Amino acid sequence: MNKILRLIVTIVTLHTTYTTADAQIIVNGHNPSKFNRGNSGPANSFSISYGYVIWVDGNNVPLPGYSAPEASYHFENFDTGENNNGCYAFNAGYERRIAEYLSLKLSFITAKLVNGIILRPDLNSYDKSRISQLGLYGRYSLSKNSKKRMQLQWLAGPELIYVKKDVLIDDYVLDENSTPQQYHQNITIMEGAAVTGIGLSYRISNHISTFTDVLAGISLPGKGFKFTNSGCGLKVNW
Repeated sequence: MNKILRLIVTIVTLHTTYTTADAQIIVNGHNPSKFNRGNSGPANSFSISYGYVIWVDGNNVPLPGYSAPEASYHFENFDTGENNNGCYAFNAGYERRIAEYLSLKLSFITAKLVNGIILRPDLNSYDKSRISQLGLYGRYSLSKNSKKRMQLQWLAGPELIYVKKDVLIDDYVLDENSTPQQYHQNITIMEGAAVTGIGLSYRISNHISTFTDVLAGISLPGKGFKFTNSGCGLKVNW
């Protein structure tokens, strides 16, 4: 047992020394590190895409009432799906390669959010909700040959979600004995999310490529669901 432990410690020590050691001889003013020898192309990129976001609000509390003119569509204890929210949005991102097969991507969207409330047939509603999202993803290349035009990546990381639920509901009542009035849902929500997924890119030239990223996970602390699809995007590399 002690021999196995010593062997493991020796291997870890040698691996750490190999990956962290710098060359003692400087050639032409540059340190020929392992990362430089494994050059995978441009180190920076800016991207823009148009896709969609789905956010299932795990903390959503359904509205118990309805719009009086739509009373015939109202059913007690019926799952209306109003915790399902989504949007189509432009996504802007900046990516920096930090190792031969690993890069970090920062992405941002802000867009009009389709609040799940407006999907209820028993409500006459006007939606002005919005969502903003900031994501930081680690992107690991699963394609070890960087010369191939088609590349497959694995992505994972956190997202910060800021939502403004802003919905006006006309003739809102709690029951048939209530007086119809306008109801304003005005809620601000900030949540985090942990997502992972797959990315696919195709290099058109040394500086231009197309890509698509698909990520899914959970939103916290509401224990909801989070899905982000970049759609078909364009990336400029340098």
